[in-house]
Amino acid sequence: MKIDLKPVIFAPDTEIPIDCRLDFREEEINGEHLFYKPVSVSGSVKNHAGIIEMFLDVSAPVKTACARCGKEVLFNKIIQIDTVLVKELENGDETENITVISGDEVEIDEIVRSELILNMDMAYLCSEDCKGLCPQCGHDLNDGPCSCKPPMDDRFAELLKLIK
Repeated sequence: MKIDLKPVIFAPDTEIPIDCRLDFREEEINGEHLFYKPVSVSGSVKNHAGIIEMFLDVSAPVKTACARCGKEVLFNKIIQIDTVLVKELENGDETENITVISGDEVEIDEIVRSELILNMDMAYLCSEDCKGLCPQCGHDLNDGPCSCKPPMDDRFAELLKLIK
């Protein structure tokens, strides 16, 4: 979604409201399509004494699998984006709160997409105390213990022969 910045560039103390939904369902992160519904974006672009600032609140419905047990995990990833929009940087110095734009428009899809990806965790759990799956039989240990015997440490195999 492109936002035309002309109304705020040439008029100090003006604001353009932003309220939209972006579709990132085809976006793949770590082999998964995490964003199963459109992402809600609200905020504004403001001109403060000639400095163009963009403030966005992003709410992304996420669906993934628990890293320990494989159950479906649903949650809303909420991030805030605060950035200054500039046409060029002096000396090529980039900081994380500056976004370089070309022309008098800003493409918020790319800004939101990159910030969402950068703010995603590597793995998610269904609960903090998730016990995961039994490594021998695959039973979900959150549902109770399985009937597997604990694996024998090979280092104690010779001692077991002495006991018998």
